[in-house]
Amino acid sequence: MREAARLHSYPDWFRFHATKWHGFRQIGNSVPPLLARAVASQWIKAMGLAPSKPTLALTMGSEAALNFTMADAVRRYGLAASPIAGRIRTAADVRDATDQPQFEFDGVASDV
Repeated sequence: MREAARLHSYPDWFRFHATKWHGFRQIGNSVPPLLARAVASQWIKAMGLAPSKPTLALTMGSEAALNFTMADAVRRYGLAASPIAGRIRTAADVRDATDQPQFEFDGVASDV
């Protein structure tokens, strides 16, 4: 995974997910930092802007927020318990699934 990160121009201090599969997925789905910098530089040049360094220092905030579980986030920020909406079945879905085995999801029987 570290070799893939280096090929994508990530510095060695950059951390990815601990599992190989998720780490490779993060690298593969990302824009390499040097490419992002080159594109941003050309965009700034095309817009005729002059880059400047920020003068305001931002505070990091609570490090405890880095270890939130989904349940912690739901309690703290009032989020939906499940970010993925349930599927709404149509008559065509039921008709097409007559040969499929029955499964149970969250205690609700389903035809698919």
